[in-house]
Amino acid sequence: RIRCYWSAERYVASLFTHLLVLPRLVVALTEALQGEVKNSLHLAFPEIYDPEQVRDIKYRGCRSKISYCDLDLSGYVAALRERGIGEYSRDYLNRHRVHEVDERGHGCGKHWSIGACIGCEVPINGELYVLSGGKWYAIDPDLAVQVKKAFERLPKGQMPAAGREEKEPEYNKRVGGMGTELLCLDRRLIRATGAATPIEVCDLLGRDGRLIHVKNGSAASRLSHLFQQGVVAARVLKIDGGSRDEIRRKIVETQVKLGQEGFEAVIPPTGEGFDARGFKVVYAVIRESEARQLSFFSLLSLARAEEEIRALGYPCEFAWIDRGH
Repeated sequence: RIRCYWSAERYVASLFTHLLVLPRLVVALTEALQGEVKNSLHLAFPEIYDPEQVRDIKYRGCRSKISYCDLDLSGYVAALRERGIGEYSRDYLNRHRVHEVDERGHGCGKHWSIGACIGCEVPINGELYVLSGGKWYAIDPDLAVQVKKAFERLPKGQMPAAGREEKEPEYNKRVGGMGTELLCLDRRLIRATGAATPIEVCDLLGRDGRLIHVKNGSAASRLSHLFQQGVVAARVLKIDGGSRDEIRRKIVETQVKLGQEGFEAVIPPTGEGFDARGFKVVYAVIRESEARQLSFFSLLSLARAEEEIRALGYPCEFAWIDRGH
């Protein structure tokens, strides 16, 4: 139900891309420069994202001097406008590059062409064509409709807004300290019984049983990690009493540092019954308000994660976190 044109049909992909899609992509990028952003147009890291990595982004090849806290189309557009560019050229897709930089703006990680990072969705002749990670995919129309409807049915929640340059750890720490209803457990890792690698139960724990997982929403790979993190944590909490005891210890340690109390009571210890219906898995994605959309592959990952979470007995919810201007 998903066909990859780029690797399986290279010649067809080249012809399809150059004659049908690239002109539309260039027009859409020019419209973005002029203030009209198409809903499906976005930037995303073209490879698996390291969730522990927090670096700034700089757009090079267009002589921009500004660093940004995340990879996002609005930042790229702002970098082009900074240099007085008002019309997009096809060669920018290869000439312009995304660089990971440190707080001083110096390169400190990987870099990719804009062409490898650009993503969009183009309907042609009844099929949806998705550009992701430098590859074109043809999506079965029925699957595209199912995935969209699954997201529409998913209950939506509310979360406090993020600051303009606020990264995930900063957001979690601030929101977790805003009152008495949320506790920040970001990077407070536990190891499930018999597991080789540690996991994060959630970024924010609600006194009402919400298990909130927060992520900047610029890449399908990031969001796929977020959605799978929620599934793994939900499963571990339900079946592993030893892990619940460990997270209760982490909660107590964290509360002492933050001057909060009582959150350990949210997680029942070994020997007490665990009812998944008393919790709620919340996926919270940070995006600018005008860029509130998920790519097809992010929606597909979310739909699969929601199915697994509900099979475990948990309610599930999605929330947008608006990034301030």
